[in-house]
Amino acid sequence: MAQLLFVAYLVLGYGYATVTGVPANWNTFNDGSFDAADPIGNVAYGLHVLLAVVMLLGGPMQLIPAI
Repeated sequence: MAQLLFVAYLVLGYGYATVTGVPANWNTFNDGSFDAADPIGNVAYGLHVLLAVVMLLGGPMQLIPAI
């Protein structure tokens, strides 16, 4: 349950900020996570969050026999 809540936090927080076109709002959740002068760092941080969501959802799914 905690992992699902964390995924919801990541998707609703970072995902919403990204989809609405205001990635600077990432700093609301983690100071310094978005820096307009560092596009490579922003991509790396975005991939970090995206892969966290994939691992948090995909890890427990492998324990479900039907999948």
